[in-house]
Amino acid sequence: MTQKSASLSKKEKTLAYIHNLSQTDLDLACIHCGQMLALQDQSLLCSNGHRFDIARQGYFYLTSVHQDSKYQHDLWTARRTIIQEYGLFESAMSEIKQIILNFCEKLGQPPTIIDAGMGEGSHLAQILPTLPAHSHVYGLDLSRQGVQLATDYVGDFLPLVADISHLPFKDDSCHIILSILSPANYDEFKRIAASQAGAILLKLIPNPDYLKEIRHELTLIRGKDYESYDNQAVIDIFREHFREGQSQKIQAELDLTPPMAQALITMTPLTWDLAPEEQAELLNRLLDKGTVTLSWTLLTADL
Repeated sequence: MTQKSASLSKKEKTLAYIHNLSQTDLDLACIHCGQMLALQDQSLLCSNGHRFDIARQGYFYLTSVHQDSKYQHDLWTARRTIIQEYGLFESAMSEIKQIILNFCEKLGQPPTIIDAGMGEGSHLAQILPTLPAHSHVYGLDLSRQGVQLATDYVGDFLPLVADISHLPFKDDSCHIILSILSPANYDEFKRIAASQAGAILLKLIPNPDYLKEIRHELTLIRGKDYESYDNQAVIDIFREHFREGQSQKIQAELDLTPPMAQALITMTPLTWDLAPEEQAELLNRLLDKGTVTLSWTLLTADL
């Protein structure tokens, strides 16, 4: 990043990024009428006059859905800490980045890539250095708080508050779609996929033994079952849509330190309703174990 770009506000960085994208047209479509969106001053505007103004933090609100996320600021920041500082997803992200590299080499042009459910943006931030120059990069989530945190990375992608059930993108416009531990809408993914040039979907889901140590200790602490989890229904739905899709299991262990274990407890939805004394007991139990299991399935499909 140059000294000049570092001095820009988040809003200015986003507007500069859109100006660069606009040289080859934006990939965005109006959520009200489907017409193409274009930048006018500090707003996205369609030919029917629907206007979307940029937020002060440098993102756009492109959805008519208003939903309060269960993820609050401290949960998002704990998620960022566990991803960026402690490498929770390092083994999974290594596989994802390699697939993206291979795909981009075959594509032969700068891709349009969407992180559909980016949360606070850490996964996308790790992928950005992998992408070719002049890539069109969009990160979206329905959580306004998550997107606001993701604006820490603006200048290299366009952050959006948007709904995966009504994606604000033109038909046949996107080459790479990421769905990392997030819900998916496969009909929408197929609609926006650049079928002629080639498109790929990468979906990462947890396996039943993901964080099994936390699940086991919670079962003992609270006296109810936290260990019964099965991802087969998610896999079955994926295969209904993509019969030629591929799957790959990724497994790792994470050695725990006290701050790492605390960030993990704060981040995971499994612990959202724990009382402070239960969180303290869980922390001590996890530190006694010393490690947690990381286990995912990476689902990929041509679109």
